[in-house]
Amino acid sequence: MSQEDVRSADRATFIGLESTPGTTPAGAFPNAMTRIFPSRKKFVLGGLKREVLQVDDESTRRTDAKTPVLGLQAGSKLDPLEVNLKATPTAAQLDAGSTLSSLSPRIFLLAALGAEHAGEGSTCAAGSTTTTVNVQTGDGANFAIGTWDLFQVGAELEPAKITNIVGDALTVWPALSGAPVSTNVVRQLYTYAPADAHTTTVCVQQAMVDSPNAQWTCNRCVGDIAFSLEIGKIGTMALSLQVADYTGPSAQGVGIAAAADEMGASVMIRPEVYFAATVVRGTTVKCSALGAQTANDWSPVMDAGARNCVSHYVNVGGRDAPPKGMIKTRFDAAMHTAFEARTGLKYVVINKTGSGLTASFWILEMPNVTIDEECKPSEDKGMVHQEVTFGAVQDTSCTSTGLTGTALDLAVATFRVAFG
Repeated sequence: MSQEDVRSADRATFIGLESTPGTTPAGAFPNAMTRIFPSRKKFVLGGLKREVLQVDDESTRRTDAKTPVLGLQAGSKLDPLEVNLKATPTAAQLDAGSTLSSLSPRIFLLAALGAEHAGEGSTCAAGSTTTTVNVQTGDGANFAIGTWDLFQVGAELEPAKITNIVGDALTVWPALSGAPVSTNVVRQLYTYAPADAHTTTVCVQQAMVDSPNAQWTCNRCVGDIAFSLEIGKIGTMALSLQVADYTGPSAQGVGIAAAADEMGASVMIRPEVYFAATVVRGTTVKCSALGAQTANDWSPVMDAGARNCVSHYVNVGGRDAPPKGMIKTRFDAAMHTAFEARTGLKYVVINKTGSGLTASFWILEMPNVTIDEECKPSEDKGMVHQEVTFGAVQDTSCTSTGLTGTALDLAVATFRVAFG
């Protein structure tokens, strides 16, 4: 045996979407190993294990145990890869003339949700109103129904969801506070929703700085994403993954050089929160904590010829366990009434960082929810609060006629995440 002193917090972590399940990505983003910066306090490798199969053969001796057989690695998991929500650099924002940037949150959200839309923005054309924004000729094709985007009103950007597109006219919700004027900015956000056909797998690599032998590669990883949004704290998203197979610890040549984060500064949670049957811009709910998470259910496709006997995974979850949200508010009897009446509500969280035309946003939306449980009373700072949990069903506010594939996924989404 040869022991080494290896510090757990000094490490480098990479993630990439697998073009071929089980093969470490080596192509172009997002099918490339991309450096990420998860919490240094989270050691994620503790769940890696290879199953040991006990042999229960008959014997004439009570203590005659048989040597176990080494089984599969497919029961492994990674503890959540938790990263801070961060501002989007100006150069990566999707204004007119822009191109998509290789931002690591895109890999997290594609892995957990599967459907992405992001494209070049535009500017307003004449004739826009608070509910219909006209973009420049031909630019309507750059946008997608069900996505969240930013529209300049005065000197600031206001987020709104596109519910229909006719040519270069975008129908937006909720209504803007004023009508955009010609040449005002229209910026797209990177928008994500659950894909109905979802088989995306990811690869995660982690290397400890102190030893070239302390490196691991985890392939065919699938899982869920959860957001933690505590008011006045830094927001986080955590990707929890199960692992079909892994290699390590061994020397694998995983890079440990210092690297810069491609995202901007971590953002403090100071959101506009909407939780009501009818959303009116500016009419928000006061709360102390909130969150959201997906409900994936990954079913392995077994293949004896594949490594660890797992060919790939198919996401079969959703109907029986929809995406869930949580909000903690001051006492509000109306929410108890809404629970009893099964009232349909909308849940929108808009967190803005900065100001003006380069402001950065994170947006979570569950467009159609009902309160799942009787509101739970709790105490917070000497006052009575309540914790409310709710589940999401498909959006019915967007035009979806004739749409297929990713376009349909975005239009009828139960849960959306947008940033940019």
